[in-house]
Amino acid sequence: MNPPPSADLSAQLEQYRATLASLDDLIFVFDADDRFIDFHAPSVSKLAMPPEAFLGRKYQECIQGAPLQLLDRAMTAVRKGARSESFDYMMEVAGEPRWWSAKLTPRHDPSGAFTGATLVSRDITVRKHAEAERVLLAEKQARNLIATPPQLTLADLFDIDELQRIQDAFSAATGVASIITGPDGRPITRPSNFCHLCQLIRSTETGRCNCEQSDAIIGRLHREGPVMQPCLSGGLWDGGTSICVADLHVANWLIGQVRDDSVDDEAMVAYARTIGADEAIYREALRAVPRMPRENFAKICEALYLIGTQLSKLAYQNLQQSRFIAERDQLEERLRQAEKLRAVGQLAGGVAHDFNNILTAQLMHIELLREHHDLPADVVEAIAALQTGAHMAADLTRQLLAFSRRQVLQPRRLELGHQIRQLLRMLSRLLREDITLRFEPAESPLWVEADPSMIEQVVMNLLVNARDAMPQGGTITIHLGARTIPATPPPTEPAARPGEFACLTVADTGTGMKEETLGRIFEPFFTTKEQGHGTGLGLATVYGIVQQHHGWISVDSQLGEGTAFHVYFPQVPVPISTGQEAAPAAPGGGGETVLVVEDEPGVRRVLEKALQRIGYRVLTAPDADAALPIWAEQHDQIRLLFTDMVMPGSLNGLQLARRLRTDNPQLPVLIASGYSSVMVESGLSPEERIHFVSKPFEVTKLAETIREALAKRTTGPG
Repeated sequence: MNPPPSADLSAQLEQYRATLASLDDLIFVFDADDRFIDFHAPSVSKLAMPPEAFLGRKYQECIQGAPLQLLDRAMTAVRKGARSESFDYMMEVAGEPRWWSAKLTPRHDPSGAFTGATLVSRDITVRKHAEAERVLLAEKQARNLIATPPQLTLADLFDIDELQRIQDAFSAATGVASIITGPDGRPITRPSNFCHLCQLIRSTETGRCNCEQSDAIIGRLHREGPVMQPCLSGGLWDGGTSICVADLHVANWLIGQVRDDSVDDEAMVAYARTIGADEAIYREALRAVPRMPRENFAKICEALYLIGTQLSKLAYQNLQQSRFIAERDQLEERLRQAEKLRAVGQLAGGVAHDFNNILTAQLMHIELLREHHDLPADVVEAIAALQTGAHMAADLTRQLLAFSRRQVLQPRRLELGHQIRQLLRMLSRLLREDITLRFEPAESPLWVEADPSMIEQVVMNLLVNARDAMPQGGTITIHLGARTIPATPPPTEPAARPGEFACLTVADTGTGMKEETLGRIFEPFFTTKEQGHGTGLGLATVYGIVQQHHGWISVDSQLGEGTAFHVYFPQVPVPISTGQEAAPAAPGGGGETVLVVEDEPGVRRVLEKALQRIGYRVLTAPDADAALPIWAEQHDQIRLLFTDMVMPGSLNGLQLARRLRTDNPQLPVLIASGYSSVMVESGLSPEERIHFVSKPFEVTKLAETIREALAKRTTGPG
């Protein structure tokens, strides 16, 4: 019978009870001999056994498994002088596993002698579950980023033959049997040091069932430390540790087949009779099993836990290295693709530049011809056909320039919904009768900074792409919406960046795309259409335009279920209208002198003829070097400089304009360009107020632009 607590201790207990009555924590009080002497448990009925049943008993008799090992270590530490020890453990309450955070604090008498300890445990199950969910989410994102197989195994991370050598050496050094298994219990390595006794026990039905139950317990995921327990086969020790990658349980390292030296031979032989094993054979096999004190086996379990922890860290490092290699390979592939695109883009841009000069001359000659009203009907029809063909060719060059990202943008603030509504009638003409076009506007206006013609081209190309994906008809939906991208963009959209964006979605109910097709759709000249039914530039053009507008594009598609393109443009503040917009000036000149600088002879001649016809006096020069002497002689008469951007000689068009403005800061300047890396990268300031007209252009557009430039006198470059 246990002696009653001393009078001093009883007084201390009364103080504890008064304080603990209002707490929700689970509290146990131990004396110097590790016996339970008091408790506080608000949820008494939920515990596996009433706390009263603990009183007077040592905790080693009431607690088992990992919580016992953790409490042992903590008790040893506070006995040696630690002010407190904290640890987390798992314990079942009402049949449900719950996590607890424990703190063990020692008590001492006035002389400093150890008189016991108090264990305070707080339920942290909710916190643990939240942490586990965060880890699982991080692991899932990591797998997505590096394309890790969903069923990652130990063999994916380590050389199993090398692990076998480590396991054999560990068993030889410690004397324990050892094996590494998967989370499902299937062996990964060959057993080391296995003894005949366990084979004998497992040869009986009862013995096999007991062993399997013990294996199931030590084979669970144990993060808080090594697991150590008496084997259900009686008189033997079992132990093990888990090997994990982040929160993914990949293996268990199990040890055992060691006799508990506190159990005598007769008790173990009695177990043979219980399971129906031959006693003589059992007794003979028992002699070959090593005996070991509990403390020694616990140290081996601790050493195994350290090895398992290092293997888990190494596994995570191997996974990170795989991620690094995968990301590096992806970056190298992107770099190679970018270099190819850059080369093709330079070629496309160069071809488009030369082609635009030809088209400019053709379109202006055609427009001058159409001014003759006495032409025969068949000639008028032929001229109209020529003009239509020239416009089609101009559209193709715009696609080439947009793809090469050398198209000179003319952005302005526009409301995306209004822009799409203006296009709907024209877009419907591109579709067959068996295709329905739906428009779903945004709930509120979406203002963006964009070139209207480029937005039109994006929508038209996506619409045509959707139409061709529905040979049997279907529905195309154009949807607009606002989207806020958080500080950490979703991993599914690697091109995204934080901010407020307008999202333009073009979705179809067509055939969808295969995975390998999705990876190539933005490549130039890649097409799945039959020869002669597509240039392969449509989506590459869309990609180039969107990049120029500082946006990005993503695609969702499944074979047989249709495709959706999502195009993102940065939103801008709503413009403030002054209500004082000037009316457009009428085209035509009033005898002003225009200096035309154009290196292409055919374009220069038709420009001179067209400008003279609409009322301007024209001076021409083939390049900047020839233009400077003309300016020196007649700068007081020249009212506007109209120059090509890319020219031979010492100066390009922009440099020539800046040179002339040193003499006349008020000089209006109009630069013609279709392709110009110099213009795109020149860092031109808006304050310079230089006007642009894109090649190819017609006389009417040229006249309007010149009148606009003359009407807005500049303030100079500063």
